[in-house]
Order: sequence, then C-alpha cells, then structure tokens
Amino acid sequence: MTETGDRTALSSSQSKRKDSKQNVLINDLNIHSSADRTTFSVSVQEVIEDPSLLSIHLQPIVDMVRGVSVGYEALSRFPFCPQITYPQWFAEAKRLNLSERLEALAISNARLKLPELPSSCFISVNVTPSALNAQVVKESLSGSLDRVAIELTGHIPSKSLERVSATLAELRSRGAIVALDDTGVDYLGLKTLEALKPEIVKLDRSLIKNVDKDPIKQALIRMVSEVVERIGGWLLAVGIEAQDEIATLIDLKVPLGQGWALGKPQDQSSEISSDLSRYISDTSHDLINSATYISLRSIAKEVRLTSTPLESKMITDTEPAYIATVDEFGQPTHLYRRNEHEVWQEIPITVLIHPDEEPYVVAKRLLSRDEHSRFAPALCLGPTNEWDRIIEVDTLFEKLAQRLEESALKLKHSD
Repeated sequence: MTETGDRTALSSSQSKRKDSKQNVLINDLNIHSSADRTTFSVSVQEVIEDPSLLSIHLQPIVDMVRGVSVGYEALSRFPFCPQITYPQWFAEAKRLNLSERLEALAISNARLKLPELPSSCFISVNVTPSALNAQVVKESLSGSLDRVAIELTGHIPSKSLERVSATLAELRSRGAIVALDDTGVDYLGLKTLEALKPEIVKLDRSLIKNVDKDPIKQALIRMVSEVVERIGGWLLAVGIEAQDEIATLIDLKVPLGQGWALGKPQDQSSEISSDLSRYISDTSHDLINSATYISLRSIAKEVRLTSTPLESKMITDTEPAYIATVDEFGQPTHLYRRNEHEVWQEIPITVLIHPDEEPYVVAKRLLSRDEHSRFAPALCLGPTNEWDRIIEVDTLFEKLAQRLEESALKLKHSD
C-alpha cells in the first residue's frame, strides 16, 4: 500500500471510531490483505491506548472435594468487536511487536477484578514466558501479589528456565503463586516442572475429554499426578464439559477443576450451582468414607520449619519432635528428629508426600526405599502448602491395619 493509501485507511478508521465502537474493526475475519492489516493494526493500538476496550471475564476454578470456587481465571475479551477472537488479537499484537503491552494491559485489568472476588479466592492471569521480564509486564505485576496466580502459557526453552525461575522467585516473594499450562511428561516437561516447581499444573482438555470412557487417559492422569505431587503441586483439570468427567476426576483425586460443566466465563464472579456443588461434595464424601480410605492429613504430625542452621538452635520444651530446614524457595533441605536423649538426629529426606495421595500408594513408596531409610518418616505438605507435616511409617501402617480389620468385620456381618 502507498503512503497515501495508508493515510486514507487511517483516516477512514479514525472516522469510524468517532461514529461507533462497533465499527472500529474490520467485519471480515480474513485479514490477509494489506488494507485489512492496516485497519486491524490501528485497532490493536487503540485498545492499548484505551484500556476500557479490553474487558475481563472470570471462569471459576473449583475445589473438586468441597464443590466450591477457590479461584478464577481472568480471560481477555473484546466485546465491542466479538467477530474477532481474542487469540487473533494477541496474534496480531505479536506481529506488531505490541504483544507485551497487550499482555500488560490484560494483567492490569484483571487485577482490578480482585477486590470483587471472595477473600478466599485467587485470580489467575496469563503471561507468556517471553514477556515475563518485559518492563511493561513487570509494572503490571508490581506491588503485593497476594491471591494472584501467574499462569505461564506457551513453550519455555531450556536455556530460559534459570532466568524464568529467578523471576518467579521474586514474584513469589511478593505473594504470587505459579501455574503452568499442561507440560506433559516428556523430558522437557519434567525438566520444566523440576526447575519451576509450580503450585498448579494444568491438565489439557485433550486428556479430560471422555476421560470417563478411556482407561489410558486415566492412567496418564495418575502418572502426571504422581509427578506433580512429588514437587508439591496441584493438578487443575481444564475443559470439563460433562458430569461423567467430573465423577471420574474426583475418583482420580484431581483436586481442582475448570470448564463449562462447572461454570462459563462471565464478566462477574459467580459460584457454581448449589446442585452441582452438592453433587461434587457428596461424591467426594462417599469416597472419603469408603472402608479403605485414610486421611493422611489426620495422621500427619507437626514439623517446625526454619531457615536457621540447626546447630544454632536451642532445644526448648515446646519444640515439636521434628524440625526441617528450608531454602529460600521453601523447599526442604534437611530433616531432624529429637531422640530420647534430647539430641537432634538427622533423617534422610527420601520421600515427599502430598496429603491427597492414596495411603496404600504412600505405603508402597515408603517400603520401596532401601533398608536404611525404609522406616524413616516422610515430609508431607501441610494446610498452607508448606512442608510442615510428617507421616510416620508405624502410624500409617497401624491405620491401614485398622481399616482392613473394619472392612473384614463389615464383610462378616453382611454375610
């Protein structure tokens, strides 16, 4: 297009904007011609200059045990021109080298929604790894990040993991939690999980669709779940669209869910229906109260966490029986138990336990250790997502034996 043509398109677009917001963008989704590109480009710039043109819709993230919303994902919408989808907006912004500014605007608008949410809920904002260190994105993430989840979307090259990890550590220091799109269980995915240790890992819709009819998908979810639990994270199943999928995910112990079957994106926060909430909680309750179920939370003992080397700590009568030292990221480095002589004895950290794991799976993991550490206690995540609880082997096996005895008695009486 000539310079004169550029001016004509720009003038035409500006004239349309004066008449109506509905006419800002092209009506045809085919934006391959240079004329259409010019109109679309002007419109992307206009959105960046006028934040009110980008609205935020909220989709609930649901606790799959209690049946209540615990968070909301912030999704960008452009309601004044619905014929162009939000992926097209961000793709065009990337072509124009404006993607970081558009991401920053979406983050800022999403954070304005946080006061509208219940105090017990977080908001999840999407950030591409390449934009994480951009100045404009850093400014949109300034201040306290309590109740804010930073969801990294898109591929993270191996060479960038150290830089991304350092940035996330700073965001975590201001209260943020970290979420990752489904990373898979290939080498790169596992390396990413190990390096970033996200609090939330998303399971892609491809694994969720018809999961109730597909034992292979169920086995894959169990495998991913075990990997995520080992780093202290939580699985979030997205794209749930059927009640049978909900029931299967509850049975698979997936702790968080999101999808149209649980709640569609809306411009205001909304709770899931009371009937659905009751269905989720009743289904989970039936599972929890089955004859073979043991709550790991109920048998876990307290651990005192400290970043101070143990040599400089004095034993007091109020100290718990266990102390764990943690690094700057809250990851356990050493575990100590006070023996009968009031001396701290170091215990090797060989197993990390998630409280929603199956007790028999935990028992198998504990017994699979070598003979020197087989009966050593293992650290477990506590209610604040810190490694401040411990599972003792003898207590776990005592509970397992008790459940087996109760189950045997029930079978005897039923006969």
